[in-house]
Amino acid sequence: MFLSTIQSNTQRVAALLVLIATMTSLSACDNLDMQKQDDPGQPAAGTKATATENRASVDSKDFESSLKVNIVAGEPEKYTVQFSWPSLEDKKILRIRLNSVLTEIKPEQTFFTHQVAHNQILNYSFDVLDQNRKLENTVVKSVKIPMDYVVREGTAELPNAFAPVLKKQAPDKFDANKSENLEFIKIDANRLFLSQNFALITNSYNLEITVNEIHSTLGLIQSLPALIAERPPTADFGQAGRSAGSLSITAKKLFGNLHITMRGEHGGKGLQGPETGGRGPSGSQAGAGVNNCESGCVRCTQEDLKMNKQNPTEFFKYITVKTQDSHDVVIQRCNCDSYGSRGGDGGRGLAGAKGLQGMPGGDAGKVRILIEEIVKAENTDLQTPGEQELIPVSIEQIPGLGGEGGAGGPGQLGGTGGGRSNEACSGDPGNEGPRGSPGPSGDTGFMGKSGQKCIYIGSENVNECQQ
Repeated sequence: MFLSTIQSNTQRVAALLVLIATMTSLSACDNLDMQKQDDPGQPAAGTKATATENRASVDSKDFESSLKVNIVAGEPEKYTVQFSWPSLEDKKILRIRLNSVLTEIKPEQTFFTHQVAHNQILNYSFDVLDQNRKLENTVVKSVKIPMDYVVREGTAELPNAFAPVLKKQAPDKFDANKSENLEFIKIDANRLFLSQNFALITNSYNLEITVNEIHSTLGLIQSLPALIAERPPTADFGQAGRSAGSLSITAKKLFGNLHITMRGEHGGKGLQGPETGGRGPSGSQAGAGVNNCESGCVRCTQEDLKMNKQNPTEFFKYITVKTQDSHDVVIQRCNCDSYGSRGGDGGRGLAGAKGLQGMPGGDAGKVRILIEEIVKAENTDLQTPGEQELIPVSIEQIPGLGGEGGAGGPGQLGGTGGGRSNEACSGDPGNEGPRGSPGPSGDTGFMGKSGQKCIYIGSENVNECQQ
């Protein structure tokens, strides 16, 4: 699986430089910043030692310059602030305040520890008191407590209040003179905690993770929510599947194992084909029939025909009608020897058009992993079950399937039935023809691209790039 194995530290460093140069040029990493930045959340290691600090005891006037601070990580989102200093020569008392008084330090004590929550800036005040408890001086020490990102309910799905969507300018891919706004999410913390209980879901956003440590107990990062057999993640009707986005992880240490699943969304169903316009062929006209009216006659109704057959007298043969100038004219009402044939039925309409092709599936995205060291627990009680058999970092990239083809378009309307002739003894009109059958369904959409990845793990001699 791996493209190269580095046997020495010199080779490892050289491989890392080659990887960075390669990843910079790869289209797979277009939106990923390969340069490592200073982590503002990294625990402070204390100020550089000076001649004053190296002394076993100092005058209280030199207390500020001799005060050292160290921040020690504890449980998730918990840290311990450690202050230390040389003993004070003049037996002064220290009073430590943080909004309120925390404690008073006896002259012989040279340290103070305080457990605090993560992600805050604390301003500690050190009051120097003489033996009569009179205030001589106050030293204020500002301490920044790093941030931890714990994946759990409320933080597992991105974006959220702790990891909002950001925007940055990037060159337009098609016009060098233009730029475009790219949306991304950034997790910049001291420690990232993942577990098998909650997957970190990117929702296909471009995600950049920069941390010192990743603590992962069978942790999972995935682009889409877990698949449900009855309803896989599919784009809306007529919409292309979303790409899995890009994922960039830069970390100094990984404790445990990490699995990444980048899944493109399935394409939506294609649009319905267009309706076939017009109508089918019309039916033939009804027959004229035969009448013996001398000066024209009014068409017989069915009731007239019925009465004529029952009483063939002159009663129903004549009718008085008014002309345009309001004169009464007596004409024959009904005297058809025979009626014309019924009009022909209209023809069937043409079939509908073929449905449109299904929408394309989403790409499997881009992944870039840069981890300096994998840390495995030596105590078997602390190991993840099966940890020795698991790959420290596994990446699964699955493109989205193409969407189902659209339904065929509606068939053409049937033709109109043949109409009556202008004769008084015309036959009845024909029926409208049947509508054409629907068109065939469209073709299935195209599958998304398979994705690209680059991974470097220094301690495991892993250096891999696949396009």
